[in-house]
Amino acid sequence: MTNQLPNGWIETKLEKLTADISYGYTASSNETDVGPKMLRITDIQDNKVNWSTVPYCQIEDNKFEKYSLKANDLVFARTGATVGKSFLIKNDVPDAVYASYLIRVRCLSRDLVQFLSYFFNSNQYWTQITEFSTGIGQPNVNGTKLKSLNIVLPPLAEQKQIATLIDNLLAQVDTLKTRLDAIPNILKRFRQSVLAAAVSGKLTEEWRTENAKHEWEYKTIGDVCAVATGKTPSRSESSYWDNGTVPWLTSAATGDAFTVYAKEYITVLAASECQLKKFEPGTLLLAMYGEGKTRGQVTELKLSATCNQACAVITVNESIINRKFVKIRLQENYEETRKAASGGNQPNLNLSKVREIPMALREFPW
Repeated sequence: MTNQLPNGWIETKLEKLTADISYGYTASSNETDVGPKMLRITDIQDNKVNWSTVPYCQIEDNKFEKYSLKANDLVFARTGATVGKSFLIKNDVPDAVYASYLIRVRCLSRDLVQFLSYFFNSNQYWTQITEFSTGIGQPNVNGTKLKSLNIVLPPLAEQKQIATLIDNLLAQVDTLKTRLDAIPNILKRFRQSVLAAAVSGKLTEEWRTENAKHEWEYKTIGDVCAVATGKTPSRSESSYWDNGTVPWLTSAATGDAFTVYAKEYITVLAASECQLKKFEPGTLLLAMYGEGKTRGQVTELKLSATCNQACAVITVNESIINRKFVKIRLQENYEETRKAASGGNQPNLNLSKVREIPMALREFPW
């Protein structure tokens, strides 16, 4: 540990701070609401226990007290990949026992519990656990090893202050994490609002006041683009697939803004006999199938490739409209495009619906 402790701190062993260190109960768990809950290693996730999902077990009345869990108990995983993982039982514990792969620790004083709970997540603790559990076979830490843990212990008043400070700091960490978790959705909404502003004219309001004014002309994708699709050569015909050299794309490619390579290739024979057209770089692919997020996604080809029937191939007439603007419009219209799908359990788009996607037309300085 350390030879230079703060004034009033001592180095001791866990066994001197505990009233009991015991192994858990061996029994089969079941989902029937009979008997107490039986806490297992796998029930402890992210330092939490969802007691509603913890199974039950049968146990004799005279054994329940021996294996019961109470507020301020600490439990440890003693074997497996999570060896050393600990959990502090809080006040809201139901009638419960703990399984045999856990060790229960009861402190001599409840004033020690919160400080020890934090210690059991420290580097000093995990260094010792790693040393204890290293060896042949599955890592494990038994009760004897746990009792011999070296612990640096401050005076009681300082323990309480440390626990309070950690509580406050971890609360700030949780708050920060919640805010960080919200950022992707905020960015997504912002991106959609920018795209919406771009294709509605709001983004260029200032520009229009400084340039000759033109009215927006409302068209559809079909008015300004050629819309086609591909097909899937028979998988049972090996001559269509073996040693293929022609890039062949599926709707999975639309997950990226640009497609630079293909995961599958067909043969020249397949492209010829199945009448598969090869589309050039700059062509847009829109996914017509997919119940997840795929349907409605759009990508721009950076290679010459064929595709399957799940993709709408959009070739922009750049003498009429800018390709970048069409792509932005399709990205902005993602949710509305998805809603246009029809069908049963797996609603799909078709070429007609893609051609009907509204498109505002105006000259832009690109």
